[in-house]
Amino acid sequence: VLYTHNKDESKAYDWYSFLDRGGFVSGAIQKGLVSGLGMEVVYIDKSNDNNADLFIRFVEKNSAAYIAGLRRGFQILKLNDDYNTQKAGNFNTLNNYLNSSRVTVEYKTPAGEIHSVEVIYKSNNYADAVFVDTVLTTGGKNVGYLGLSAFLSRDAWVITSEGYQRFDNRINNAFAAFTAQGISEFVMDLRYNGGGSVLTAEYLSDLLVPSSASSQLMYNYKINTILKEFGWDEPGEEFGPVYFTKQGSLNLNRVYFLVTEETASASELLINILSPYMDVYMIGT
Repeated sequence: VLYTHNKDESKAYDWYSFLDRGGFVSGAIQKGLVSGLGMEVVYIDKSNDNNADLFIRFVEKNSAAYIAGLRRGFQILKLNDDYNTQKAGNFNTLNNYLNSSRVTVEYKTPAGEIHSVEVIYKSNNYADAVFVDTVLTTGGKNVGYLGLSAFLSRDAWVITSEGYQRFDNRINNAFAAFTAQGISEFVMDLRYNGGGSVLTAEYLSDLLVPSSASSQLMYNYKINTILKEFGWDEPGEEFGPVYFTKQGSLNLNRVYFLVTEETASASELLINILSPYMDVYMIGT
């Protein structure tokens, strides 16, 4: 949306635009739909000739690649060209390969086993944004470990081993298991999470924050002068202050976040709104 300012008019407007062609992003966040193979790849330099090997960096749980048996850490052995040739062509061959309707992947597991599998491109299928939820025991403590690939809307759908579930039910079930096993520490893996629903970030913060933070300020919006004149940042309005409402019975003192350069948006919001009320550690870059 382009706006022409009148003479002497303030230019304090938000300047951004976004085209969601085909509704892929809104479908992913609001409904939980995933299109494609459901995996990311990365070149890792392991040699001295400035070349690199291709590895699977991440696999969306219950995506086409996941169902075919592909997992993070597998090395892809066969692709038309090596890294240097791919780089010279701006990786177009690789991108075309990963966006084909059917791809045959020959791969090697960390144990050295070599396999070949065909992956069929899927459009608008459900996966599971919770790619891991488990309890680890270390140092005499039970540690909850939750990995999220996206902050889906709470009423979005995911597919699990138990069938289809609403995303908020999926989260609730995971936290019920954490509570039942008496966790005293918590790790959230946001390495592959580019964001999503702010309301879901709020809900997760209510599950993680200590009881003492209930009714305390979560965050304020900073809005432009035009919206401010309408009073949209007043309590109860669209951009009014948001307060914690503690959910569940976990009463943690600290939380650890695993992050990368892709950890953004709602992920950053969750990390920062917890910081005033508990010890928050970020691990990664």
